[in-house]
Amino acid sequence: MDNPDLDIFRISTAALTEQFVGLLQPFFPLFLLFLILLLVLANWLAGIEIAFFSLTPSQLNQMKTSSLKADTSIQKLLGKPYRLLASLLLAGSLINSAVVLLVLASMLSLVNYIGGIWSSLTIALALSTLLILSFSELIPGTIYSKNPLKSARKNAMAARVITNLLTPFTSLFINPVRLFERRMNRWGLNISVEEISEAMEMNSQGNDLDDESRMLKGIIRFGDTEAREIMKSRVDVTAVCESFSFETVIKTFVESGYSRVPVYKESIDQITGILYIKDILPFFGNTLPQDWIALARPAFLVPSHKKIGDLLAELREKKIHLAVVVDEYGGTEGIVTLEDILEEIVGDINDETDQETDEVFYETLNERQFRFDGKILINDFCRILDLPDSTFDDIRGEADTLAGLILEVEGRYPSKNEQITIQGITFEVEQVEHRRIKRIKVTKLAE
Repeated sequence: MDNPDLDIFRISTAALTEQFVGLLQPFFPLFLLFLILLLVLANWLAGIEIAFFSLTPSQLNQMKTSSLKADTSIQKLLGKPYRLLASLLLAGSLINSAVVLLVLASMLSLVNYIGGIWSSLTIALALSTLLILSFSELIPGTIYSKNPLKSARKNAMAARVITNLLTPFTSLFINPVRLFERRMNRWGLNISVEEISEAMEMNSQGNDLDDESRMLKGIIRFGDTEAREIMKSRVDVTAVCESFSFETVIKTFVESGYSRVPVYKESIDQITGILYIKDILPFFGNTLPQDWIALARPAFLVPSHKKIGDLLAELREKKIHLAVVVDEYGGTEGIVTLEDILEEIVGDINDETDQETDEVFYETLNERQFRFDGKILINDFCRILDLPDSTFDDIRGEADTLAGLILEVEGRYPSKNEQITIQGITFEVEQVEHRRIKRIKVTKLAE
């Protein structure tokens, strides 16, 4: 038996739906136009987020000395990353919500062509999900991640305006996050790398570090170490010239004991490739190659400020063991091997060809006096004397070695037996050869 009240309700609902659809239909072109604009805006906001939070530590360090207004704005915004991220997410969420409503309104206006209101709702849900995923995730990730620094600079002012406008609203959910973070700090769960390093220094006072502690310290320093800090300087690089005879090349390999040597054209600044001993072994005792230069493989060049963590990843990806470090003008500064990088973590690695007396970079004379090789790295020097790594940062300039530090501070070549005081430490130049400071006597202040 039919229910008259239910029939009346159905008729009324159908009439209201038809009336509502009739009101929406004339606005379909306008819905479509606004939908396109909102999708473009959603893509742009997601791109700003990707650009800002994809900047590498080296790019952020470069900005510190930049005079561009955009770089200054980027540093200020990233100085409060929670606020920036919350503002961009809030703006993106509002736009995505508007996209869902516009898609729903558009589908309802076409309900007579689609086949019913439930079909319209299903299509609206699927279409809005697809559009938001594409324009808020996939497309900006492809476009803006290619050159995040350029994108961040281009949109720095817009990001600043958005952040300032939405700060009153973002504070509503940033404050609970900060409260939670403070509680985490109180419970001792937020320990920085610097705090770990300081704790290890305090724990090791008066005691020699064990292998595990040394390795942990190496890992802590690993992220901030640059290629130029661990490279073998150009004056110590064994290389062969393209004008050398094949016999001279073989002699160079035999005398050096290396399995790979750089090949240069006229000077060490013009490295053209890397020659592997395994590529010339087939010619031993057989016909000599007509052109041994053709056996050289392409050289992998890296900037001197490249972080060794990134360098290690690239060496593994390219399956090579040696990189040539170049300066900003393309000149050769030195070479870095895979072994050099690993030694930063695990310490010195010696094989059967290494001689214990080959490289003695320092010796202890007494509690306060030491003798150092001029080419010892400044970081290693600080480590040996238990000095903070930042001891000479303000005066070292571009110097990486102890000899370079003395030249940078003095601005001239010191004479033999001349004494120089730097940061309360006395340096006495004991040996100079061919305009190179070879040996330095170091005296620490009495504690």
